[in-house]
Amino acid sequence: MKPLTPRVLVVGLLAVFVWPDPGLAQAISAADGPIDRQALVSRHNIVVHDIDPMGAMAVGNGKFAFNFDVTGLQSFPEYYEKTMPLGILSDWGWHSFPNPAGYTLDKFKMEAIKKNDREFIYPASGTSNPPPDAAYLRGNEHKFGLGRIGLELAKADGTKAAITDLKNIEQKLDLWSGILTSTFEVEGVPVRVQTAAHPQRDEVGVVIESPLLVSGRLKVRIAFPYASDSFGPDYQDWTKPDAHQTVLTRRGETGADFTRTLDATRYNVRAKWSAGSVLTETGPHQYLLSSPGPRLELSAWFRRKRFPQRRMTPRLSLPLPASIGRNFGKAGARLICRATATRVPPSSSGGSCFRNTLWRCRRLVRCRRRKLAWRRIPGSANFTWKCIGGTPRIGRSGAGPRFWRKAWMA
Repeated sequence: MKPLTPRVLVVGLLAVFVWPDPGLAQAISAADGPIDRQALVSRHNIVVHDIDPMGAMAVGNGKFAFNFDVTGLQSFPEYYEKTMPLGILSDWGWHSFPNPAGYTLDKFKMEAIKKNDREFIYPASGTSNPPPDAAYLRGNEHKFGLGRIGLELAKADGTKAAITDLKNIEQKLDLWSGILTSTFEVEGVPVRVQTAAHPQRDEVGVVIESPLLVSGRLKVRIAFPYASDSFGPDYQDWTKPDAHQTVLTRRGETGADFTRTLDATRYNVRAKWSAGSVLTETGPHQYLLSSPGPRLELSAWFRRKRFPQRRMTPRLSLPLPASIGRNFGKAGARLICRATATRVPPSSSGGSCFRNTLWRCRRLVRCRRRKLAWRRIPGSANFTWKCIGGTPRIGRSGAGPRFWRKAWMA
């Protein structure tokens, strides 16, 4: 009888705890013949009926994220500001506050820490009460919100409707098409909102249908914030209208461009709406879009550079491995949820962690999103390199060859 080696032990544990899973066995079996993939994915559609401050979902394309409340838009941000702030994020949406003192890591005091036979050098500063230079270098650069698009709802007496005034809520996220459909009622009047993100561009499209549009009790609010300097969940600051600039340029009667400037950061927003709708400026960086009819269509495209002329039709595809069987239970649900989550980039107001990015990329590779995985690696690696000063004096970053093999192991 052969001795019990570590290799034999590992193989035995895998055979006991992994392979007997019937859901996994069916998932990797190709003997079931053709499958109806749309029905397979659609049975895991997400349906929401209740208001939950921790339940804000998002649509996106892997580089762009638009999260929403139960209205399908960002209508009640105050209800989610302490848990899951409502906003719009993109991979290129980074901002730095002015640095008149010229803080750099080259001038920062470093501290050597020995670990076994190696020496690591780190910035000599704590995070609880850092000096001004440490606080600036820690907080810059950072993510910021590109804007906010929500509904302005009014009750019959003219007062502003609250989120608790919404009744008969039903919100359904179609995982096959990527289209979100939200329906609810305000004082018995129905409202239907459809939301979708463009599969390649940083663009969101919205279709709103309700009699409240005709009566003027429902309008679309478009607003732009400043970047937040707080180390917390919210990545946008609405209390400093004089710290940033928004220039509105009309493009006929059905569109407009917004040129945004936040210190040294600049980007553009192109909005297009259905004929007959009217855009009104109500305050600094605040706009309302109203429609004379019961239907309003709106698209908003966010971009750092000038806009090209070509336009594309939004569509989301969800490729699945060809070996998936017809009925594979929890294993299938996990796979579909993972594949859908790859369409939304991680939303973070703090710095990018290279180690966490590698784990996310492993999930992307498993869900056949190799292009998205390779696109995320360079940006995160570059950010990590800048954080450590771009110099080998820091020593090893912690993501060595052993970790690479572990992170990419299928």
